[in-house]
Amino acid sequence: MPQFTTKLFFALLYLGILLFVSGRIVHQMGKFTGYIVLKPGQTERWVLRESTTEGMLATALRNMPMEIVGLNHFQTAAQFFDRSKHFDAVQLPFYLSLEKELSREKIKEKYVLTLRRGESSLEKAVRPGQKIDIYDSLIDIVAVQPWSGLVRDERGTPHMVMQVEDTENAAINKLFFENASFFRPGKDFSVEWHWVQSEEEAEHKLQELQHYAGKWGIREAERVHWFETLTPGDGLITSDGTEYTLLGYETSENSSALTVSIEIKDKDTRKILQYPGSDTVGGTSVLLDPGKQKNHIICISWQENSTLCTFFKDGIPEVSRLVQEEEWLDLPVSENHFLRCTLLQVLEKSFVVTAEESTLKVLCLQVDGTPLALREGESCAAGDLHLSFSREKILPVPKFLFTTELYNSQSKDSFTLTGSRKIRINNWKLSIAPQFINNGTMPVIIKAERMLGTPSQLVGLTICLLGIIGLTVFRFADWRQEKDRENAFKDDYAG
Repeated sequence: MPQFTTKLFFALLYLGILLFVSGRIVHQMGKFTGYIVLKPGQTERWVLRESTTEGMLATALRNMPMEIVGLNHFQTAAQFFDRSKHFDAVQLPFYLSLEKELSREKIKEKYVLTLRRGESSLEKAVRPGQKIDIYDSLIDIVAVQPWSGLVRDERGTPHMVMQVEDTENAAINKLFFENASFFRPGKDFSVEWHWVQSEEEAEHKLQELQHYAGKWGIREAERVHWFETLTPGDGLITSDGTEYTLLGYETSENSSALTVSIEIKDKDTRKILQYPGSDTVGGTSVLLDPGKQKNHIICISWQENSTLCTFFKDGIPEVSRLVQEEEWLDLPVSENHFLRCTLLQVLEKSFVVTAEESTLKVLCLQVDGTPLALREGESCAAGDLHLSFSREKILPVPKFLFTTELYNSQSKDSFTLTGSRKIRINNWKLSIAPQFINNGTMPVIIKAERMLGTPSQLVGLTICLLGIIGLTVFRFADWRQEKDRENAFKDDYAG
């Protein structure tokens, strides 16, 4: 058996240092990580990265403007790379083509409810219909829907948002009021809202509105011609010769309507239009204020986040109370039928954001039977339990079909990339870049990493290193028998 000697130790140390230094140089020469930007149907062979000192001994182009590199699809690459910077570029040993996108799922959303009580907190992924029993409270997740509401803006006007729940038919209406606006959200039920400047003015306004029976009018330029009664046959002729006549007054389940005859004498034509609506003729429009229904609420506000609600049944006031934001008022319609009116917002200067316009979501839930609506990013308290709602987008995992073609070759190889999958071609490793996975929009960003040699080259290098180590051991290890070791030094330097 060979014996370990001092010469063998230093020989192996020298060999290790030599291999480390040379390996470091080779690694520095070969290291390169960059990106390729492609759209379906495009082909590219250049890999780009922002200029660095890495791989400086082997990079084909260094510290160059993107325009000089010679990209096949410059405009596509410019959607990802900053054209004001300089880049290093290396050519692939093949052409890379993005053929098409094979599949993509829809963007999914994860709804997260954060619960906090004292020093303890917990995050739970929730879904509609789920029930959560936690912190001695029962939480019922009702729905997740687009948020709608008021956005404060100094250029805006007074608005109120109220939610009306009818226990008889389980209907829920979210009503957006502007000053002096009127709604009929259900059968025999109407609501109106007014903004005033003081509490004293609110009292006078309430007295005035109690005796109001409804009216209709015609807007002409900056004027409105009002008719204080809904009497068929009433009407007028405007300055442009159009004649308006009230033919009748009809009500439907969720709205009120007027039938109006419009006669334009100079054209000898006659039209009958149904109102209300935004219908206009010649810059003139019809306005409708149907008045109180059998069950009617008058809401008057003079400060933000509250309104004075007065409930009239058959014209007689039954309930009157100042309601604060997030509070509700149960109004009895009959023995087993009532309306729950919840004040959501009152802002003096604001704009309305509808559900169609909104990008936010609201989580509707009940905590021990108490209804709550949590807007995305908002938090509220239910007793000693604090809740907040957030939403996380789960982007789909894209899947793409690529082809490669070696220079001066007519054959093509195809492969697919999806998610975190990586594929090695020659000494290059390709994958979908995290920037694209997180963004999920075209063009596709491919991450390209140059490896140290091809698999066959690495196998050959490994065999060579094993041979060098074997020769070193064979040369410097002591293979003599015990009786001959005393002459080892003499024999090594003989002659």
